[in-house]
Amino acid sequence: MKDKTIKMFWNVLTAIAVVVLMSMVISKTVTGWSSVFSYRLFYIMSESMEPVIAENGIVVGKTVPKDEKLKVGSVYAYKRDGILGQEMVIHRLIAITEDGRYQFKGDNNELPDEVLVEREDIGYKVIVY
Repeated sequence: MKDKTIKMFWNVLTAIAVVVLMSMVISKTVTGWSSVFSYRLFYIMSESMEPVIAENGIVVGKTVPKDEKLKVGSVYAYKRDGILGQEMVIHRLIAITEDGRYQFKGDNNELPDEVLVEREDIGYKVIVY
């Protein structure tokens, strides 16, 4: 009986892993953003969003459809080129320019982010922090 229970446990665990992996592959293919059923966890590596989001914290992002209007004041995750390649930045949207680009700023930063962000580089709205 014990062997059957262990085997069933591993079968269920394997099935869950396959479903999660398939969800990630499908979401990446369809939206260009990797997620599990439209959600993704992010590890916060800096203090730029303190005190709202603590360094070393975990937040949950939900993919943002390309046609959804972004809201000034909300926190989003966007891609940018970093030292080691592309990185994700979790900052607050502070303005939308007349030409349709987006300006972000970390709550704990004195100045806004240097580069204006294109819509296609914004993939997630942070919904739990």
